[in-house]
Amino acid sequence: MFSLLNFLAELVSGLSIRPFTRNQAVPSVKETPVSCYCLHHAASPIHGTSNVLQACDALGIGKIIFPSSLSVYGPRPDNPDLRTEDSPTRGHPDFQYSRDKVEGDALMRQYQASHPDCCVSIPRIAIVAGPNANNYLARYVSRSVVFTVRGCDAAFQFVHEDDTIDVLMKLLLEDQPGVYNIAGDGTIRLSELGRLFGTHLIPLPYSMLYPVTALFWALHIKAMTETPPSVLDFLRYSYIADCSKAKRELDFRPKYTSTQALQSYVEARRRNGGEQRPG
Repeated sequence: MFSLLNFLAELVSGLSIRPFTRNQAVPSVKETPVSCYCLHHAASPIHGTSNVLQACDALGIGKIIFPSSLSVYGPRPDNPDLRTEDSPTRGHPDFQYSRDKVEGDALMRQYQASHPDCCVSIPRIAIVAGPNANNYLARYVSRSVVFTVRGCDAAFQFVHEDDTIDVLMKLLLEDQPGVYNIAGDGTIRLSELGRLFGTHLIPLPYSMLYPVTALFWALHIKAMTETPPSVLDFLRYSYIADCSKAKRELDFRPKYTSTQALQSYVEARRRNGGEQRPG
């Protein structure tokens, strides 16, 4: 994602976009004369994001954009059909990416409440797909054989990288504070992902797949899994977001549906001989 933000920086004259990492010292005003921050980092939100917000406070930053994730809603068996921006952000306590996004998202909303003069925009973005995409789910279903949870066929939302850039550009150029769900129209189920990639899906009981995945994760066998077994819950339960607020307030009109966004990734991958471009 940060490569997208660097690209945006080149389009906006005078804009400086800097990531802050865990334990990094907060810069002084003299070191960083900027007026806007666009944020994305993989560091621990409690440390990294807190450092960024301290810097924003010290510098008097007037605009903050924090790309969050739809994963903040979490895969739960009791999820409603659609999650709005006001829905609880329960995430997944055992999946670090989701947990970090929940914590970072909350810190940003708290900062907005205590700094009413700062425009804080929090786009909660679906899984980004496109010719340059590089994410776990795409790599997962790109394999010739994939183990899934028997009896489960979760639905997913995707957003094309071009639509993601359009949203971030709008938030950069306009003051649009608040939280916005961002995804392409429609959903695509895991079984459809398998067909699209030509992957052979092998369903296994959850009671069997979970300990096996935990073992591969503990042994760092990335050929079998890149994530802890908690990711299996994302294959079991859907967390579909309602994007009507972004369409209404940001005039968000995705050019690609979820399926089309993923198809563009698959087509690019085939053109590259099955290899994925670096994201």
